[in-house]
Amino acid sequence: MSFEEFTSTYKQKKKCMESARRLFPLRPSKELAQLAAALMTDGHIDWRESDDNPRPTKLILYSNYKNECRWFLDLVYRLFSVKGRIVQYTSPSGFSEKPSFKAMIYSAQLARIFIKLGVPCGDKTNKAYLVPHWIINGNREIKSAFLRIMFNFDGSLSLKRQRQISFVLSFSMNKQKNHLRNAAFFVEQIKEMLRQFGISAGKIHIRHCRRDKFTLILFVTNSRSILNFHKYVGFLNKKKCAKLKFAVARINTYRRIKGVSHFLTQLKQKIGTDRETVRKISALSKLSYTPRQFEHMRRGESHVPVDMLSTVLKLLGKENPDVLEFIGSREH
Repeated sequence: MSFEEFTSTYKQKKKCMESARRLFPLRPSKELAQLAAALMTDGHIDWRESDDNPRPTKLILYSNYKNECRWFLDLVYRLFSVKGRIVQYTSPSGFSEKPSFKAMIYSAQLARIFIKLGVPCGDKTNKAYLVPHWIINGNREIKSAFLRIMFNFDGSLSLKRQRQISFVLSFSMNKQKNHLRNAAFFVEQIKEMLRQFGISAGKIHIRHCRRDKFTLILFVTNSRSILNFHKYVGFLNKKKCAKLKFAVARINTYRRIKGVSHFLTQLKQKIGTDRETVRKISALSKLSYTPRQFEHMRRGESHVPVDMLSTVLKLLGKENPDVLEFIGSREH
């Protein structure tokens, strides 16, 4: 975006225009995509309508984590040399006794820039908007950065029903009833961007919240998709990163692979018996196995855990014991 494109939409005092000129030209980048995502989730472009001159006034990011607010302020300063401050406050919702934080940047010019870039202002639940075109048409780095911050603030990861590898990655957003169709299209855009990174999401779920407000939710449950999310997208928040790392470790241990029983047969032929083969496998692997389990897997009657396959390949002297790329479409 050029300075001329920016100033063509509104007029200000000459002094203000000159101070804004130093911010241009503005080119698409992963940093700009991250800021846009932050403002489209837990952020806010404040819009003043209390006088005869309606206008944007400031940028705000709300978070329970002070370091996320610091990240936001530091990134804005790095791109635009505009400073802000962090304010601690008590959330009026009453759901948490811990203090919350908000990063505040008083800059009408920056607010107008992000509005021009496609970020909605005011109450986002009652506004129609889509993923900005410069992100949809951007490179993989820009899309990955945008998704990372979108999921960081409006996404979650949980273990379903305490099963070993049944993890659920979700993304949600709230919308007023009269903007549900637009919101569904927005979430479809998120779904398509995920698909480009090998992350498969299910259908959009729409749940009634209260009055005219609804919640749209996108779920990702496929193990390979969660691995790809970790590899290509990830989170900013340290606690969410740790949870994702735990999920990946679990998946890479318990996930079962089809069509690899011949490796088990090779190892048995090398060692001699199922019992002795299992003893050697269990001595090196994270999990313990019985000869009966090994026999069923060797015969192809049940699929092989990644943990066992990795250990078997090591015992066979394969150069690449990391089987994640090798298994590809063979996972079950």
